[in-house]
Amino acid sequence: MGWDKMLIGSLFGSPIPRTGLWFGWPTETDLPMAEAQEFLYEEMVPWSCTMLMAPSYGETNTTSTDARMAELLDTGNLVIKGPGGEILWQSFDSPTDTLLPNQLFTKSTKLIARLHGGIYWPVPYLKMFENGRTNYNGSRIAVYDEMGHFVSSDWFQFIASDMGLLRIKRRLTMDHDGNLRLYSLNNDTGLWVISWEALTQLCTVHGVCGRNAICVNTPEPKCSCPPGYEITEPGNWNQGCKPLFNEILFQSQQVKFVELPHVDYFGFDLNFIESISIDSCMKLCVGDYRCKAFNYKLTGERRCYTKSELFNGYQSPSFEGKIYLKLPVTVETSQLAILNGTDPICQSDELETMIGSPSMYNINTKRMRWVYLYSFASAIGFIELLFVVSEGGEEDESDLTGFVRMVKSKIQCGEDSWIEEIVDPRLNGQFSRNQATTIVQLGISCVEEDRNKRPTMDLAIQALLECQD
Repeated sequence: MGWDKMLIGSLFGSPIPRTGLWFGWPTETDLPMAEAQEFLYEEMVPWSCTMLMAPSYGETNTTSTDARMAELLDTGNLVIKGPGGEILWQSFDSPTDTLLPNQLFTKSTKLIARLHGGIYWPVPYLKMFENGRTNYNGSRIAVYDEMGHFVSSDWFQFIASDMGLLRIKRRLTMDHDGNLRLYSLNNDTGLWVISWEALTQLCTVHGVCGRNAICVNTPEPKCSCPPGYEITEPGNWNQGCKPLFNEILFQSQQVKFVELPHVDYFGFDLNFIESISIDSCMKLCVGDYRCKAFNYKLTGERRCYTKSELFNGYQSPSFEGKIYLKLPVTVETSQLAILNGTDPICQSDELETMIGSPSMYNINTKRMRWVYLYSFASAIGFIELLFVVSEGGEEDESDLTGFVRMVKSKIQCGEDSWIEEIVDPRLNGQFSRNQATTIVQLGISCVEEDRNKRPTMDLAIQALLECQD
């Protein structure tokens, strides 16, 4: 088996960040590296794992004779230096999902989620100064400090809910659901707690349900297909919904419009016209083959937005406008269900999936089991590494010892919900309790003071294989 890739992590949570090497990655596997660290790292131990893949020399524009050393700075930045100490490559310049305190967020920084991206503007119909922003400062730079205060050159700023408290570890992370959140480390429990998030309503995250789909609060956020559409790939909402009609032949057919109250598809506007009647707006959409729907608000400015694509769909009671979906007259729809607004999008439970759950992106399959296994194997190596690097520092060792003692106490007391308390809450309970329990127990055994009681890697892998559902 060829092992030509290394997984490197910065352990953020101890007095200074440190580097740990988990394990090599076989070239034969097709498992994306981002998926192997997704579930249990953050809540297993009181550290945040900033995962990265160091590029090849060809990707850093260096030669094999340029690089002299790799160094992890106190800021958590992993750098490759040349003969004169110059930085040839640094991890802070690479796409990432996490920014650390005092790490600059510039116009070239790529803060990414796994699935999709989007351009956000606070209130789309307000102008720059009305939104409290400015373009007079063209530096396009932002940063947040250890106190939890984020500032940007365009005047945008926010503060953590626990701002001002000293000695709190923080991280700003673009989560896998596409929402940007600031986390604070609770020193008592060893868990990361949300202290700020960009979008409090998950349905307003762009593209969270894929093309044509609509995010609906029922009251939990769920993905649904609109009338005339069905889910593209059952269990994988990243693919969204597909039409039940031929889009090419659709251009030559008679059309109708289906009304979806309190629904909007953000962006992809073909036209924006104020003070126009709904009939004129409808004719504008009918006469444009590119138009798939239009948004109209009867009150106020009577604005008309025609849509070329149906992305970023969401339903919100606070949204006073409506989407008028353009469909062939031959497509059967239930106007009553739409107007009632109770379940205006789809009539089948199979077409609804909880936002943020593993099943949303089709990861509850055989492929998901391997994600668990690689994640668990990495976590075991991670915990074992923590014990090794902490032997020289009483403060670090006490952090890990405290976490192990807490988990052991919960297990001995027979608490039923102990595993749920340390698994990533964003999974919304959608995980294998058997597998999660096994990995935690294995992790604890890996840090036993008596090294003879620690399991070998063969025994650990065997235990993981036996606990598959």
